[in-house]
Amino acid sequence: MPKVVVTEESLIDVLSIIRNWQGKLTWGLLCEEVACHLSIEKVGVTRQTLSSYLEIQEAFTKRKKELRSAVCEQDKPSGSEDYNLEYWKNKALALEAQVEVLLDKNKAYKQRFIKWQYNAYLHGVRICTLDHAVVVDENTDVSSVVQMLEKPLSEVNRREG
Repeated sequence: MPKVVVTEESLIDVLSIIRNWQGKLTWGLLCEEVACHLSIEKVGVTRQTLSSYLEIQEAFTKRKKELRSAVCEQDKPSGSEDYNLEYWKNKALALEAQVEVLLDKNKAYKQRFIKWQYNAYLHGVRICTLDHAVVVDENTDVSSVVQMLEKPLSEVNRREG
């Protein structure tokens, strides 16, 4: 079985790398950077691996277009560059990229919830039933609720909850 390169946690890192990319962007360079950032052998990260994730493919294409359309004006290096200012600019760019990733993820969760809500409606499940399924208050034994949630659905007696 092949090794999983991109996990839920590392997906945000990979998308952040793409969104903060400066200079020429190619799949080969991106694979090297991801391998270095995730501490994986370079051989384990390929274009096919990364492009199989829809979010990565879309972010790569979007960033590539942005880099092509941007007019690269290189400032003349000055002897009195403010490194503190540069650090905070880079930090702000990284945070903006992270916000963008999280907003995209939140949008996907909202779309998923709407699908679930529609399917529940089609099958006659009411929202009050869904909200009432697991009620945890001061009288409820939390460990029993956790054990119930960890059971496979085939073992859950649906009448008891």
